[in-house]
Amino acid sequence: MKKEIMRLDRVTLMEGEVTLLDDLNLHIFEGEIMGLVCLNSNGQDALVNLLCQNVPIHYGYIYFEEQLVNSYRHSSMEPNRVAVIEEKATWQKGSALQTISLFCGGGSKISDRPADFACTALAVYAGA
Repeated sequence: MKKEIMRLDRVTLMEGEVTLLDDLNLHIFEGEIMGLVCLNSNGQDALVNLLCQNVPIHYGYIYFEEQLVNSYRHSSMEPNRVAVIEEKATWQKGSALQTISLFCGGGSKISDRPADFACTALAVYAGA
C-alpha cells in the first residue's frame, strides 16, 4: 500500500457567492503522477492555492502525511510542502498536445486554432 501524502476530504471553497470547489475529494500518494484537466479556470487557481497553503475553506478537511492541517473549523494559513511549477505551452494542430481536448463555444466543438495555455505541475514533498 502506497503512503498517502495529501488528502482533501469533501472540501468546499467559495469566493463570495461563487462556489469554486464543491465537495471535492482528492488523494495524492507517494510516487504518484497525476494530471488535472479543468473544464474552466474558476476553481483551478483556487485548488492550486489550497494545496500550497491552508487557506480558509467552507467545509471539509485537508490532511498532509495523515495529519489534519486544515478544516472548515480552523485554517492555520501555514504553507504545505508543495511547489508549483508553471510552464507555458503551445497547442498546435496535429501536435501531441492536441490530444488534450480543448473545447470552445460551450463544449460544442474542438478548437483547431493554435492556443497558448498554462501547464501547471505540482511537486509534493514529504518526510523530513
